Amino acid sequence: MPMQATVSALGRSISRLAAIGVVALALLLFLCAPASAECAAKPGSVFFVTDRQPLDDNQLFSGEWGTDANHKAVITSGVISEPVNKSNESRCTSRQALIDAIKAQFPAKRPRQLLVYVHGYYTSFVTAVQNAMALQKGLQIGRAHV
Repeated sequence: MPMQATVSALGRSISRLAAIGVVALALLLFLCAPASAECAAKPGSVFFVTDRQPLDDNQLFSGEWGTDANHKAVITSGVISEPVNKSNESRCTSRQALIDAIKAQFPAKRPRQLLVYVHGYYTSFVTAVQNAMALQKGLQIGRAHV
């Protein structure tokens, strides 16, 4: 029985990660308004969407799933820049604000490319952001990415 429970939990985790990746890709398809100042990115920033429990320290998010008082999943989105800490993080207040901020990263009438990085399960939020920033630099992507 414990093996079945572990496989089931792993399946749910993979499903959640896949859903977050799909949401991030879908956001790119629905870009339609100018950026909101609340979560505007500067060069080298990383956009994020996570279902982790928010924290009030420089770890930013725990390894646990974020839930509200009714035990429903809490999805948090925003943008973060280096150095990765609370003072360089800006959360988006709505899905549309995130879409607007991502859209602002693309010059009009130019080819659009978006890197979506889905990190592993046993990766801290800070490490995942640092890895995404390293990918961005290594691939020489000048704009912010999800």
